[in-house]
Amino acid sequence: MFSKNINKQKINSNHKAFTLVEILIVVGIIAILFSAIVFVLNPVEVLKNSRDSQRLNDLSTLNRAINYIQANESNKFLGQNKVVYVSLPDESLSSGQTSTCSNFNLPSLPSGYSYQCVSKYDLKKNNGSGWLPIDFSNQPAFKISTLPIDPQNNIDYYYLYSFNPQNNKFEINARLESQKQQNKLIEDGGDSALLYEIGSDISLIPITGIGSSITLKNNLNNIIKNYTDGVIYIANAQTAGQIPYFIASDKVDGANMFWNAANGRLGIGISNPGSLLSVSGGVSIGSSYATQAAPTNGLIVEGNVGIGTNNPVYSLTINDSLGNNQFYVDTSSSTIAQVGISHNNESLLTILGAGRTGILLRKNPTAQTSRFFKRWSLSTFLTHNVYYDGTNYYLDLVGQDGWILRMADNVGGYSGFEIFFGPGGTSPFNPISYFKIDRNGRIGIGTSSPNSKLQVVDGDVAVSTQGSGIILRATDGANCFRLTVNNAGVLNTSPVACP
Repeated sequence: MFSKNINKQKINSNHKAFTLVEILIVVGIIAILFSAIVFVLNPVEVLKNSRDSQRLNDLSTLNRAINYIQANESNKFLGQNKVVYVSLPDESLSSGQTSTCSNFNLPSLPSGYSYQCVSKYDLKKNNGSGWLPIDFSNQPAFKISTLPIDPQNNIDYYYLYSFNPQNNKFEINARLESQKQQNKLIEDGGDSALLYEIGSDISLIPITGIGSSITLKNNLNNIIKNYTDGVIYIANAQTAGQIPYFIASDKVDGANMFWNAANGRLGIGISNPGSLLSVSGGVSIGSSYATQAAPTNGLIVEGNVGIGTNNPVYSLTINDSLGNNQFYVDTSSSTIAQVGISHNNESLLTILGAGRTGILLRKNPTAQTSRFFKRWSLSTFLTHNVYYDGTNYYLDLVGQDGWILRMADNVGGYSGFEIFFGPGGTSPFNPISYFKIDRNGRIGIGTSSPNSKLQVVDGDVAVSTQGSGIILRATDGANCFRLTVNNAGVLNTSPVACP
């Protein structure tokens, strides 16, 4: 028995186990083989290729069937001009109804073109009421019992068909998804590198691709452009805050508008706006002015403008909430600062500055219903008054010591040219007149209403130069005489030439 146990131990010691290195090598080989098998037999790619094979077979069958109909049934209806028929069912439709596929995000079509979708109840019918408008039901050569649709038939994958009755050309499109079939998108000879195109005119359908689209919409949610290649190109930002805007229906730029997010400021024509709205250039406001060019860095406004008020009733209404109610024009250059009021291009009031300070009145208003009074000073010694008391117009120069030089215009009591002095200087409406020339050429001294060519009130008329006197014209002839007085107080006359 002892010898038998020894032999068993010898036999068992001859069996060796796998080392760790050997196990790792085997596992690595298996992983490599598995990866190779998965790569070759990619199940996702296999499914894609299977669906593409069905698409290619469907379009080939339809292509041959339509060619047969054109050759043997030339009068059969094959579709409307500029209509693109889509294999997607419109869920909002009932049987027998069609739509323009507006419920789908389809690529935009050129003007004059439209899509057509049918209901899910009619989608595969072969009698002309399906998604294809062709009646295949009685065709002997090609038995199409139901219309083919894309294996996925969703917004990314569907069939398209269009027919041109003017030249009897047609086109059918599909989107392929497998890598194996991508070469067919180029080899088909069509005008799109993203679609498989077949038919007698493979440039008939005016789109470049379907599915996987980026859609641009306007504020009304209308589709402006549909990019089916999955890429949209915009201009590179020139600086931070640049605002993109459309320069065409499918082109974006942004070289002229900037937003400062930190301060909430918008700049037009300037990248560093200093105000809530900063504009570098002219601004036009108003429906009629919007198309007009404003002066360089200027402003033109069609309607009323309010400063300090939200209800301007005049072309310019100023309401200073601080109580100043001032309108101020200042210029630091040598250019004359002017403020003008005109009517029919004729100046009514012009205020000049920069070395030509003053007011020019060119024309008086024809109607006034309220009193206007304005006083301003050129210096501490001279004040100007311009006012209207409801009847008369006045222009006064008022001196510091109370004298007034007045020009008035009306048929009332203050018509003409007057000089006032004394207490009257403190009241512009009730002065005491010391000298006046009225509109009839009569001179009054000490009176504002002379009744003769020269009337002196409350004073004498003195001729202090010997030999001088008063020249009178004869009442009964054309001779003139100088009236003088001698040292004894006797009046003398001597003939002189009449003035």
